[in-house]
Amino acid sequence: MQATLYDYVASVPSTFTGFGVLPGGIPIPANIPTGPLVLADLGISVGPGSSNRVELNFNAQFNQLSAVVKTAFFFQFLRDGLVIWSGFHQLMAADSPLASGLQLVSFSTVDFNLVPGFHTYTVQVYSSINPNTSAVAGPVVFSGASYTLSN
Repeated sequence: MQATLYDYVASVPSTFTGFGVLPGGIPIPANIPTGPLVLADLGISVGPGSSNRVELNFNAQFNQLSAVVKTAFFFQFLRDGLVIWSGFHQLMAADSPLASGLQLVSFSTVDFNLVPGFHTYTVQVYSSINPNTSAVAGPVVFSGASYTLSN
């Protein structure tokens, strides 16, 4: 099967202020709350046909603010406001010999067989335990590539 790139978009927070600004005007670093915190969003066009897909990639650095408390995060990718993927990540406590300050978190997924047209994608995070004991420290990079497939 042949894949043809239809559209590509990368979202990186504005860096006009400090370490950057998340959607909604939230400055980086930003503590991770128990409710959803939008880390990035993008809009992408999906080509015609039923065999299309969007590949999503997310990378960001997080900082554990507590020396002894572990923080568990839930990440979600949303398409047009609906959750299409959920993932879980736990940061090491800052006093762990394996922790080195900033910790990189990366996730990828593929969204298949979409209705052609324009779609918005969002990545959000929330803390399942011990809110506000860690922060997104940046940089935050969220990218999407839209492909059409043919024989």
